[in-house]
Amino acid sequence: SGAWIAAPPILTQASQWSSLRIIAALLSAADAGVFRVAVLICMLMQLVKTSFATMAGPYLSRAAEAGDIAELRKVVLLAGAIGIALASPVGAVALLAPEWVLSLFGDEFVNGALALQFLAIAELVNVLAGPLGIALIMQKRERVVLINEAAASLIGLMTAVLLLPSWGLAGAGLGLLIASVIRNGANAVFVWFTAPTTKPETV
Repeated sequence: SGAWIAAPPILTQASQWSSLRIIAALLSAADAGVFRVAVLICMLMQLVKTSFATMAGPYLSRAAEAGDIAELRKVVLLAGAIGIALASPVGAVALLAPEWVLSLFGDEFVNGALALQFLAIAELVNVLAGPLGIALIMQKRERVVLINEAAASLIGLMTAVLLLPSWGLAGAGLGLLIASVIRNGANAVFVWFTAPTTKPETV
């Protein structure tokens, strides 16, 4: 079961790495560097999500073990609400002043402004969604998380490939945004509208 649990986050990171490879192939290595900086800026928000997901883990585990779906959903909502409150200032700066943020690294980075905005929205969606994936894993539904992640990553990469020639870096940013929406939307459907077929156990 450990392999099933580890696979989704590996896929997420592989998707970002693949986006850089695609940008370097279709645009240039310099553009890939600009996009990487935009991703790293948005990882400040990812740190918030990861921290709250870690703290929520024991509560999700207890709720899942007891079969208390209402409590599990409450923890997800609470973690998402607190996380978005903390991440919003960073997200707001990235959304409202992307050129200024990127110009701190050099004028040549400004062409990634629209991509940074898409990436910021993607991370805000990730944070707001809360630890949906962890909630499913605690219910022993790690395969659902993997399937959702695989579909989201594939569609996101396909979007990047199709849009990069005409949209530039913004196409790759939109691809990751679409992946974020699909991933979190699919996980939310399973957390809120379906139940595990067997009594869950702690992981």
